[in-house]
Amino acid sequence: MRHLRALSYPRSFAVLILSLAWAHALSAQTAETGVIDGRVVDETGAPVPTAEISIARADGSYARSVVANEQGVFRLGFFPPGLYDVEVRALGYRPTQVAGVRVTATETTSLRVEVERTPFEVEELSVVTARPVIDRETTEFTTNLDDASIDRLPVSRTATDLLDFVPGSRSDQLFGGSTSQANSYQLDGVSVNQPGFGGDFLLPNVDWIEEVIVKGLGAGAEYGNFQGGLFNIVTKSGSNTYQGALRFNFESGDLNATNLNTFEAGDEQDQRWELNAEFRGPIAKDKLYFFASGQYSESDFRVVDLGESTPTDVQFLDLLEERRETKLLGKLTWEATDKDIFNILIGKDDVYTDNRGLNSFDDPDTATDQESPSTFFNASWQRTFSPNHLLEVKVNGYTARDDRLPKFGDLSQVQVLGGDRNAFRNATFRRDREPKNLAFKVNLDSYINTGSIQHHFKFGGDLELGSWLEQRVRTGNISWRPELDNGLDTFDPEDPATWGFISSDWNGSINLDANTLNAALYVQDYIRVTDNLSVNPGLRLGIWNGRIDPGDGESFTALEDVKLAPRIGAVWDVTGEAEWVLKGHWGRYYQSLFALMFDRVEGGNVFERTEFWDWIGDGLPDINRPYEESEKEQLFEFFGRSSAFQTGPVEDYSQPYVDQFVVGLERGFGDNWKAELVYVNRRNFDILALIDRNLDSNYTEFNNISVIDFRSGDPVLGPDQQPLVLERLMVSNDDLLFVGEAPGLTPEQIAGLSFDQDLALTNVDEAERKFDQIQVIVSRSARAWSAQASVVWTDLRGNFFAVSGYDDPFGIGSGSFVRPNEQTNFFGKLENFSDWEGKLQLNGNLPLDFRGGAFLTIRSGDHFTPVYRIDRRNHDFETATGELLDPDLIFGIDGEAVFLEERGSREYDALGLLDLRVDKVFEVGNVDLLVGLEVFNVFNSGAVTLAKTEVNGQDLGDATSLFGATRLRVAPRALRLWTSFGF
Repeated sequence: MRHLRALSYPRSFAVLILSLAWAHALSAQTAETGVIDGRVVDETGAPVPTAEISIARADGSYARSVVANEQGVFRLGFFPPGLYDVEVRALGYRPTQVAGVRVTATETTSLRVEVERTPFEVEELSVVTARPVIDRETTEFTTNLDDASIDRLPVSRTATDLLDFVPGSRSDQLFGGSTSQANSYQLDGVSVNQPGFGGDFLLPNVDWIEEVIVKGLGAGAEYGNFQGGLFNIVTKSGSNTYQGALRFNFESGDLNATNLNTFEAGDEQDQRWELNAEFRGPIAKDKLYFFASGQYSESDFRVVDLGESTPTDVQFLDLLEERRETKLLGKLTWEATDKDIFNILIGKDDVYTDNRGLNSFDDPDTATDQESPSTFFNASWQRTFSPNHLLEVKVNGYTARDDRLPKFGDLSQVQVLGGDRNAFRNATFRRDREPKNLAFKVNLDSYINTGSIQHHFKFGGDLELGSWLEQRVRTGNISWRPELDNGLDTFDPEDPATWGFISSDWNGSINLDANTLNAALYVQDYIRVTDNLSVNPGLRLGIWNGRIDPGDGESFTALEDVKLAPRIGAVWDVTGEAEWVLKGHWGRYYQSLFALMFDRVEGGNVFERTEFWDWIGDGLPDINRPYEESEKEQLFEFFGRSSAFQTGPVEDYSQPYVDQFVVGLERGFGDNWKAELVYVNRRNFDILALIDRNLDSNYTEFNNISVIDFRSGDPVLGPDQQPLVLERLMVSNDDLLFVGEAPGLTPEQIAGLSFDQDLALTNVDEAERKFDQIQVIVSRSARAWSAQASVVWTDLRGNFFAVSGYDDPFGIGSGSFVRPNEQTNFFGKLENFSDWEGKLQLNGNLPLDFRGGAFLTIRSGDHFTPVYRIDRRNHDFETATGELLDPDLIFGIDGEAVFLEERGSREYDALGLLDLRVDKVFEVGNVDLLVGLEVFNVFNSGAVTLAKTEVNGQDLGDATSLFGATRLRVAPRALRLWTSFGF
């Protein structure tokens, strides 16, 4: 892998190598498999020693056997998720079979098997049991979704959307974490995180999934590198039974509703179809199994044509955003011996999108072509040394590209200066990205007794090496910025004679070549002190290192850290019958490291500032040729530059983390029912940001500043169409000293000012995120039908949204600790959460051999805030006495975003969504024919989920330009038709 070169992480890497060697000698854990343990007793409750326990699936695959010890205790591990039969035989006792025991990855299923004494051989006794509903060993509050539920519930065809089923969370936010960047994503228990932007990169086919496991609340030391949660996808495996399926699903805009209204910018799916094929079974019975799958899908999105729509008829652009995706997967499972199991998986995901970024405002020529091919692999070795020592060693990785290619090569873009800033002719930039990832995991489960106290140790180590290459180049070196003040009735982006005043944007390139190291060692002990009480201490040692190549081939360490993360929890079974169980846990969770956290390091040479130059050449420019740097000063006049990508040295760095306290009460009752009451408290610390240590002394405050459109002289409108007045405007002292005068200041006062910007990338004590949540959940898990209902209250407050070091998750602007105007009203309710949420899911077998499921979501609206972005190009700034600020006084603060009200002061619509699925299987010879229907958003809710929050560019004659104008609604009612042939 080109960018995963020999890393010279001097201190942390040496520590890691030594530590992993230690971990390999000790340890392992089951990350994609589960454990079955239990105790064999007679009618009196006395242990039955030396009983023989055999466990296998109904077709005999994954067979294991063990002899119980003197206390009747047994344990077997490394079972792929699914249903198993347990057979118990002991001399002098009636043979007993426990059927339908469900195994879940990463968890232990505990059984109590009672056998009957008999003096002679009798028929075997069969008992049907279900999975115990309460985990009494760990403090985890985990959400699991198995393949049966996925088959019966109405689910998106995007794997990460399964997070929507988690109470109090959604696809891009787990337990108060900031977008997907705060989460850890795993495939078969090993990280597949994106090394550049963080969050998820690989999106497996939903039909590959055996089980989805979501952790984070009360998680032990074996889990880390997240501030939100952990999302683990366990892939399907083969067995002794040959199985195959050919599946087809289809959605059409002709069958679906629409919730787009006239003059609302937006897009929605026009049609989608998908073909899946899978085949699995034995290559050698009881020894070697395979699973193979392929998927091809096409989806088209249509975009509102604002120019052609009428008050009674919504029209769409002729062009569509067209996405094509091919996914392939092959997996082998080899039970080499009765103690050794090997898995190897290889796959491919190839995405191509034509017209990516198509929208209602810009010319379709500004869309790009996306090319995003990737290949990935996963390999594991599972070793059972004894029933008390289970080792697992894993490695996985991927290599990929993710490019955005302009449709017209180096042709320069034309973008209107002011208004909605419509763009024409070509995309602004060409973007090329290469993410690569290689991850290792070594884990051991070790069960040890010290007297009457039982220990379940988990030892392990993780190592993840990431590589991120990102290059962004402006098309044609220049973007033309005409002003629509030409005295003509027409504007032609191809004809500069219709433009009026002409400005331009230059530079703005990105060249980032970075490597990341995320590693950890841990020890976790689940201690059974008594039958009623467990205590769970754990400790995780985290190691992080980020390196960057500034372009001269000499990479350097941008930041590194080593930290201990303690965890402690307790479980109290109040009655001893798993009816009332109280759990409490406190833990520290460190964020994983990705390139966006240190790309602004001084000396990285990553960003080139955008410069603004006004055309002063004779006549009109030739917009069909690139202009070179050497021509700027002859043909253009410098107007200013952006401050979007300021840099500084990394100083006093500490890896960001969240402290979490969870307490919950679980109640098991009836037939596999469970109720939970959970309180979660999370506080973020060591939030990373770029700061100016001299921020307070580098700026001067002006109050009650009116914002004026300098062309018309009219007031700029605020959020409620009233003249916009800024309560405060912080002006750079550098600009005050340059201009030498300003309203309300004497020359002596200005001369006494100073400007000494002292930038650093560091942890900021003033940055805050505070999360509180109460969950009430009632669920039932069984083979015939399952259900879950939840009501969740959430409060998420703070003044910093992201975990990337930028206040914007994907790296726009220097942030509020460098740009003081962005501190106005910046503490409040943060984005991407709702105060109240209710969810209900049901799935199971229906009458007349139908199957089905339903998923209902009700929630209050997300919070948002009106924002004004300081615009020196288009606006004047007037004091309360009617004096204008010199435009050069706005130079240093141009582009800063100002919250006009307390953060989170407004809410989007509340929404209610109901999704349904129903299907039926018909036997046609030896083939099962499935016919199904899914209906999403049954009541066709049109709730707004995104609106125009900036007040810039409002035009009372254009409804789409006004503050609060709809940008995105929930997807309209959609019908998906299913059919499949299987055996």
